[in-house]
This record gives sequence, C-alpha cells and structure tokens, in this order.
Amino acid sequence: MIRKFCNKPSGFSLIEIIAALLLISIVGGMLYTYFSSTFIESPKSLEKLQKSYDLHMVMETIAADYTLNHPEWQKRHPRWQKLTYYAVGTLIRADGNKGHIYKCKVAGKSGTLVPLGFSSGLALITDGTLTWEKKSALSDLRDKIVPVGPPAYDYAAPTPISNNYGNYMLKENKFIKFVWNVADSVYKEEDIALGDSETILKVTITNDSGTTLTNLFTNVN
Repeated sequence: MIRKFCNKPSGFSLIEIIAALLLISIVGGMLYTYFSSTFIESPKSLEKLQKSYDLHMVMETIAADYTLNHPEWQKRHPRWQKLTYYAVGTLIRADGNKGHIYKCKVAGKSGTLVPLGFSSGLALITDGTLTWEKKSALSDLRDKIVPVGPPAYDYAAPTPISNNYGNYMLKENKFIKFVWNVADSVYKEEDIALGDSETILKVTITNDSGTTLTNLFTNVN
C-alpha cells in the first residue's frame, strides 16, 4: 500500500499575523498610556502627598498645644459658689457658661453675688475677700489659630494663615453647639447664639491640593 504524504505549510497564516499585531498594538497602547501618565503625574502625586502631610502636621501641632499647654480644659471644674472659702490655686468654672476658667490668686471668701467680670472674661476679679485670675478660655486657642477673624470666625473662602502652627488655609474657627432635631432624631450642628456656651471649638483647615481636616476642641466644663 502506497501512502501519499502532503507537505502542509508551517507557521502562521496572514490573518493570524495581522490579528497578533493588532492585539500587540492595543496592549502596547494601553501600557504606554498607563505608564506615561504614571511617570508624568508621579511628581504631582508626591507634591500632593507632601502637602497633605504638612497639613496633618499643622492640625497635630494645634491639637498638641490644646492637650499639653491647656490641661485644665480636659478636667471638670466646679462652678463658682457664693460665701465659699477658696484656697490659692483653686480652679473654678465661671458662671455665665462661657468656658472661662479662673484660678484663685489671693485666698479668701467669695461674695454674695456672681462677679460681673466672669461673663466678660476679665483678667483679674475681686470677689468678696479673694481675688480671681483668669486662667484661660477656649477662645484663647481660637485666637491663637488666627488673631482676628470675621464675625463668628466663619470664613466665606479659605484664608491663608501663617503662624507658629505652620502654613495653612483656614475655613472655620468658630464655636458651635449640637441641638437635638426631633424630626430627624439626631443631633445637628449649629453656630452658637449670643449667650450660648463657648465650649466646643470647630477648626477646619485646608490646602490648595484639596485636603481638608476638621477637629473639635472642647472644654469639658
């Protein structure tokens, strides 16, 4: 029996070659687009990351000042009481609920009426036979973040600030309160009104890269 052998052409057909080249061009184009944009944008990404880090450091510095330099804010102090003896160094919360904390400078007995200077935050107050010295208030931190601000310290546009905390753009530096909303059954943030407690300070800072940080600083009194 005689068998016939046929020589089949080896390799790829023209259609297969064209399809392979087309696939290579598509994948190559995708890789070029991805890696070229990565290489081009990497310096911008690093710059954005650095700016974000710098902004976090500003907020951490503000928080460290609040925690380390004003420990009296983290403790609950008694309210002022009439006809009460106070020793030197005693800390009290001034009536008027403005977040002012006073320290007894000269020991003695308090008077019968709440000193008028408590609500306005006078530096030294004579009360009966003793003398009170203003220790601090949360408004002191607000004014360190920016010495002079608009009404309520609420900024219509981010305002560039440069001080001991660093360089940043300030959006909010104001006192707020949380009010129970019956309809939604949640507490909602509101700006304080005249006579309200200055015990929650809201600070919002940002930068030109779009990073925004918010922190609440409280006086537990």
